Amino acid sequence: MNTDAMNVEQIDVAQLVPDPNNARTHPDVNMKAIESSLARFGQRVPLVVQRRNDELVVRAGNARLEAAKKLGWNKVNCIVFDEDDTQATAYAIADNQTAITAAWDYDLLRASLEALDAENFDVEALGFDSDLSDIMDGIEVGPPRAVAPSSNRANLQHTFYVTCAPDDASAVHEKLIGLRDTDGVPAFEVRGLEAT
Repeated sequence: MNTDAMNVEQIDVAQLVPDPNNARTHPDVNMKAIESSLARFGQRVPLVVQRRNDELVVRAGNARLEAAKKLGWNKVNCIVFDEDDTQATAYAIADNQTAITAAWDYDLLRASLEALDAENFDVEALGFDSDLSDIMDGIEVGPPRAVAPSSNRANLQHTFYVTCAPDDASAVHEKLIGLRDTDGVPAFEVRGLEAT
């Protein structure tokens, strides 16, 4: 286990190479949210960079690098590691996957959003899309649970559990079946909806 102190360095964005094998995609809505966050809060998390021969390859923070460039930043904060491609690639995947498998406590999230809203903070700027009104209205999208991918889709599928009031079930069902991914493919196959 590496518990050494990490040295944060400011590195010119022109010196940084985006990870050529970065499997994490960032649709426009996500990139806008990241750019908005950087513009509002600044960079609070350094990029993780692998020193590979004469290159500095970004292994975590590729979208933040792209957003920083769009904002016209010349330098970003980085932590540089000297490690082989196997370790660097494994870390990059783990960094993205651990973020995906996290879940919200919707009661606490709603309370925090309501407190920010009461202070006239623009909660729309926090990276939520249309689901923000659902969260505020008490519709909860549960954590993903991995299931075996079906034979007709190559990407990983998840089962989501949605909790809503019985009176809202029809509207929630319509919203879910209308969602599309970045390729225009339905984002959900709704197999049933249980209102409680």
